[in-house]
Amino acid sequence: YICGEETALFNSIQGLRGEPRAKPPLPVQKGLFGKPTVVNNVETLINVLEILRIGATRYIEVGTEKSTGPRLFCLSGTVRRPGIYEVPFGTRLGDLLDLAGGVPEGRTLRAILLGGAAGSFVGPDELDLELSFEATRDAGTTLGSGVVMVFDDSVEIEGVLLRIAAFFRDESCGQCVPCRIGTVRQEEALRRLVGGRPLGSVGADVTLLRDVGQAMRDASICGLGQTAWNAVESAIDRLGCFAPTEPR
Repeated sequence: YICGEETALFNSIQGLRGEPRAKPPLPVQKGLFGKPTVVNNVETLINVLEILRIGATRYIEVGTEKSTGPRLFCLSGTVRRPGIYEVPFGTRLGDLLDLAGGVPEGRTLRAILLGGAAGSFVGPDELDLELSFEATRDAGTTLGSGVVMVFDDSVEIEGVLLRIAAFFRDESCGQCVPCRIGTVRQEEALRRLVGGRPLGSVGADVTLLRDVGQAMRDASICGLGQTAWNAVESAIDRLGCFAPTEPR
């Protein structure tokens, strides 16, 4: 997972340990084998082909003013028709869920995780959110990798948070202290909260989570540590997980 970070990928290709490099220098200045290197996602290159095929003028007619063209979204979780959906930027989140058939009959929507493990949760009251870079940024969330993971009321979100925390703990390369230690402390605090055994009080452990999360965000070398707290933070703030008044 860490080799999804471009400089860690360079190191891996060069036969080195897959760890992110300090920036600057940026990859376009000094990248693979010390040479200027451009790295793009496959989806970006596919869109370049479409721009060349139909022309830039027609391409920017799709989407929004600041997020042009279409976007691929991977819908998974408790939806009737999981899969890959291509829709224009600016499509409402609720409309995208409708394409996938919504949640199973008899169930109600609990939460949606946008952007994958490094993304953020939104609640069922945010289905009018437009899926564009500017709209999600203004809403305090992210499109991330295009993952849209849906959870109905049969899913315990706290258990999902534990799996996300364990994932980041496992995938940390261990190079920088904020991520190496922070991901462990985050998982430990979540296990105490989910198990009903907070350190002092629920509020105290939530405060500890916020302190650890902010340290990872501010001081980690790469995006893994910087985003490891996103899902947990959004579940606390947007979904009300681990509220002090909530019976454990």
